[in-house]
Order: sequence, then C-alpha cells, then structure tokens
Amino acid sequence: MKDFNDTPLWLFSLNFYSVEGVRESLLAFQDFSGANVNIVLFLLWLASRRKSLSLNEVDEFIGSTNSWNKNVVIPLRKIRQTLKQNDEGIVSENSFLLREKIKILEFEAEKIEQRALFDAYNIRSFGKFQTEIGAAARANLKTYEQLLETSFPEPNFEFIVETMVKRLH
Repeated sequence: MKDFNDTPLWLFSLNFYSVEGVRESLLAFQDFSGANVNIVLFLLWLASRRKSLSLNEVDEFIGSTNSWNKNVVIPLRKIRQTLKQNDEGIVSENSFLLREKIKILEFEAEKIEQRALFDAYNIRSFGKFQTEIGAAARANLKTYEQLLETSFPEPNFEFIVETMVKRLH
C-alpha cells in the first residue's frame, strides 16, 4: 500500500518489516517488552541515517505520538486480536471480514503515527552522527530499553541489529 504521500520512514518500515524474521522480532519487542513497534522502526530508520538519539530525544518523540498510540492504535489492535481469538457464536466468515477491515484501519493509524514522527524529526535536527549503522541501531534500541525500563529479548535484539547492518551496508 504505497502512495505519493509516503514518507521515507514509512517506506523504510514497509521494506524492513517485510524481511524474513523481522516481523517476529519486532512483535517480540512489543509483546515481551511493551515496545511501540513504530518507535522501534523510527529509531532504526534514524540508525539507517547513522543517527543515534539521547534519552531525552527518544522520550520527546515517544511523547509526540503517545496519546495517538494509546487511544487509537492500541485499541484497534486489541479489537482485531479479540476478533481473531474469539468467534463465540458469530459466523466466522463475518468475523474474519470485520477483522480484516479493522486491520486496514490499524495499518492506517500506524501510518499516521509514523507521519507524525517523521514530521517531528524533519522540523528539528536531532541525534548524534555515528559512523556505523550497527552502532547507531544498537545505541537507539538500548536508549529505548532504558526508557521502557526493560530489555528486549536478546536473540531478537541481535537479529534486528545484524539485519540492519546486512541490509544497509
């Protein structure tokens, strides 16, 4: 689903998410560590540009979309997941069609969130230049872990960093 309004962040996200194993690793970040996948993708996109952010900068970006994520994206996701798990007396074909419509809405809500992140980044110059993409990716993810006060699953963390390095070198 590409259109002329797509940002470089969105195009990076679609491309990176489609790499084998990336989706599962990002969802592990979300499910086990409470990460916002859009924030992770934003931080990885910045790493692809050799930028690493400070704790305060990452916190500022999280704050810029936190309300949208909590009040729109997450509720849509929960509805979609509930429909996937539970048909209880509802004809499953109808439930499936509704779930697919909600999935499209969730996707659009995530795109809006990423647009807001991209626009916020474009307004100001953030980040410190890193010579290595892997170092920038690792630094950004570690900073996000600090803010979440948790760790990402180590195998998934390493897979994401290694995939960034392989894909962008």
